[in-house]
Amino acid sequence: MGGARLASYIDSGIRSDHEMLSAKETLEKLRNGMYVIMRDAPGAHNLSDCIKAITAHQLNSRRAMLCGDDWESRDLVNLGHMDHIVRLAINEGMDPIRAIQMATLNTAEAYRIDHIVGSITPGKAGDVLIIDDLDGFHVDKVFANGELVAANGEMLKEPKIPEIKDVFLKSFNIRTPVSPDEIIIRTDKDAREAEVISIDLSKPIARCRRKEMLDVENGVMAPDVDKDVLYVTVAERHFGTGNKYTGFLSGYNLKSGAMATSLSPEDNNIVVIGTNAEDIAYAINYIADVKGAQVVVDKGEVIEAINLPIGGILADIKAKEMSVKEQKLEEAAKNLGCTVDRPFFGMMFLTLTSMPELAITDKGLVDWETRQYISPIAKVVK
Repeated sequence: MGGARLASYIDSGIRSDHEMLSAKETLEKLRNGMYVIMRDAPGAHNLSDCIKAITAHQLNSRRAMLCGDDWESRDLVNLGHMDHIVRLAINEGMDPIRAIQMATLNTAEAYRIDHIVGSITPGKAGDVLIIDDLDGFHVDKVFANGELVAANGEMLKEPKIPEIKDVFLKSFNIRTPVSPDEIIIRTDKDAREAEVISIDLSKPIARCRRKEMLDVENGVMAPDVDKDVLYVTVAERHFGTGNKYTGFLSGYNLKSGAMATSLSPEDNNIVVIGTNAEDIAYAINYIADVKGAQVVVDKGEVIEAINLPIGGILADIKAKEMSVKEQKLEEAAKNLGCTVDRPFFGMMFLTLTSMPELAITDKGLVDWETRQYISPIAKVVK
C-alpha cells in the first residue's frame, strides 16, 4: 500500500503498522508520519530489509519500533525475545542506544503509555536488564518490580501460576463425530474432470491463487498428492453450528495423512490440511475430544500431538517442554512429506481474511480482493 491509498489509510486514524515487507515501504510510511514496527518472526524475517530505511537513509528513528510476531516456544527458549530482536537491529547497523530506544521509549510513546512505562525515570514502572556490552546485548541479569528474577539465563523466581477457570477448559461446542462424507468435495456426477482453485502456499508470506485440473469420479474430487493439491477443511467449534467447509490447498507436498490445529487466529476454529477425507475427519474428532490440539495423523492414528486444553489455544506446561513438543510435531509432518518450514504457522493463518489473496473459513473460500465467497471449482468438463 502506498500513494493516495496510504494517505487515506493514515487519514482514517491509523498510526502504526507492523506489516512492512521492504525498506521502500517502510521509508514511505515514515515520511508520511506513521509509526513503523519492524518485525522479525519465524514466518516473516522483515527486519533486516525494513531497517535499511533508517540505516541507509539516515532517517530519525524516533517513530520506529521493534517487535516479534507469532513466535513459538522453541524460539523463545533458543533465541530469546526482544533481546534477540534488539541484537538483530544492532547487527544490521543500528546504533545500540537507538535500537534499545526503538524497543522501549519509542514504543511507549507510540501507544501513548509513556507516562507509565518506557524509561527508567521517577514514577515509571521500569524493569531493568543488566547486559554484558551494548553490541552483544546478552542479558546477564533481569530485575522486575525491584527484584532480581533472572541471572545467567535461568529464572530465580518461579512465576505465579494463574487459576484456570473452568470456562476456559470447556470451549468446544462441536457436533461429533465428524464423518469423512462431510469433508468430501463433490460436483456433477457426469463430470470427467474439473478445474479447481487452490490456495497456494509455496511462496513465503503469500497465499496465491493456483488452478489445477483434477479427475472426477462419481462426482467426487479427491486430493491429488502427485499434483500437490490437498484438501483444506475449516470446522466451526464455538457455537455448535455444524459449519464445515473444504477447499483445496497447494504448496505443502503432504503425501499421506493430515495435520490440524485449533489454534488459528482470528477465529480459532479447527483447520486441517490433508491427503484424504478419513484422516481429516479423524483429526477434527481428536481435537474436539481433547478440547484443543495441534496434531499430525496418518491412517487413522495420532502420530504426534500437542494438546491445548486451555481455550483450545494454550497448554499449561513450561516453555522448554513445549519447545520439544513443537519440534517433534514439525518432524512428524515432514515425515509425511511436508516440505514447508514451520508448517503449522502457514495453516494457522489460512482463516485470516484480511490477508491477500485467498482465505478459507467455516463458511467458504474468500476472495480477498472482492470480499466475496467464491467456489473452489472454476469449471467442470464432462
